[in-house]
Amino acid sequence: MIRVLVIVGALASMMMYIGDLLLYFSAGEYNKSTDKQPLNKIMSTVSTYKVMSELSKTRIAAGSLLGVFAGFFWCDCFFSHLFVDG
Repeated sequence: MIRVLVIVGALASMMMYIGDLLLYFSAGEYNKSTDKQPLNKIMSTVSTYKVMSELSKTRIAAGSLLGVFAGFFWCDCFFSHLFVDG
């Protein structure tokens, strides 16, 4: 049982990561700042609103749905793990 929870939790984490990439990543916007700057300086120059305003509705919906389903599975595995081992 614990192996199934670990596998589903790991898959949920990957789903959440893919959903975040669908929502927030834009290669054109991030590639402008590829010089050797600290990460916080790069992130402060990138506008999340600008990146998301240029995305298609399908991509926003897919990223949002992946995040919702991944969050559900992650929470389910976390609390099931507490009650199975606790």
